[in-house]
Amino acid sequence: MTSRLVAALAVAAAVVTVPVAASANEAAVKYRENNMKTIGAYMQNTVAVLKGDVPYAEQLEANALGLAAAAKLSPAAFKTDTSGSNVKTTAKPDIWQNWDKFEGGLGMMSERADALVAAVQGGDKAAIGQAVQAVGETCKTCHDNFRTK
Repeated sequence: MTSRLVAALAVAAAVVTVPVAASANEAAVKYRENNMKTIGAYMQNTVAVLKGDVPYAEQLEANALGLAAAAKLSPAAFKTDTSGSNVKTTAKPDIWQNWDKFEGGLGMMSERADALVAAVQGGDKAAIGQAVQAVGETCKTCHDNFRTK
């Protein structure tokens, strides 16, 4: 192969792989944003039911279960390190620099979401309120440490 051909192939390979990498990072960011929006929606629905803002008390357990399921998806949703990419995101690079701490917070959110499900299934309003507060505190701590405003 001539050096011109090698150079041309190298440029062609770079042109082909850059959009693929950007696309993969964009997809990873979109996936985790969707997951976090899902958690937020279930949390907001749960709070609205508890406050009596909406008459859907029969859906409280479904919302708690949905929240718990989405919480379990969170660690995998953040596995792709997009901190070096040009993809717009509110995720701080600290997530991947302090992965163990971040992943521990997601684990705590999942545990607390499971506790919310148990509280809802138990029917004790005080326990449900405490469980919702615990999930919310976990979310706030993570957002304070790992999300840009």
